[in-house]
Amino acid sequence: QLAQQHGVENRVNFLQGDIQEIDLAAAPFDAILMECVLSILPKKEATLRRRLDSLRPGGYLGLTDVTVQGPLPHHLQGVLAIAACTGDAGLLEEYSTVIQAAGFAVDQSQDLPESAAAFLRGIKGNLLMAEVAIKLGKLPISSDALTEGKRILAEVQDLASQGVLSYGL
Repeated sequence: QLAQQHGVENRVNFLQGDIQEIDLAAAPFDAILMECVLSILPKKEATLRRRLDSLRPGGYLGLTDVTVQGPLPHHLQGVLAIAACTGDAGLLEEYSTVIQAAGFAVDQSQDLPESAAAFLRGIKGNLLMAEVAIKLGKLPISSDALTEGKRILAEVQDLASQGVLSYGL
């Protein structure tokens, strides 16, 4: 819809699918954008190589993801961590190494801790709306689940303020 509003629908394609499996080589792209994907991929380099093959010569990969400096507490790993984009998050430098090993050139990378903090503030707002919806009987989840979400968010915000969690591009 956005492409249509701007009159570029004949020049823009948006695809959704499993980035590890989707075959894009038949229709090469000028750019591929990945948001909070690399950190949860089990086969990072192999997946990136497949994406390199789906770009036209001179094409670009734009990638942003959660970064970590040091280990996360055990309870912030596993399935919960995958949902929070921290499943296998690494150092910004590690991402650059994997990206280069897959055949891409890294033109720019930067740590954006303020983006991580803003993202977490957004989650806090969503939890407040969920709390209101639960109290109004419009959201059928337990208040225990909401309390646990708030507890985890506070812990993650603390990790971000310590520089353990951040965001990179």
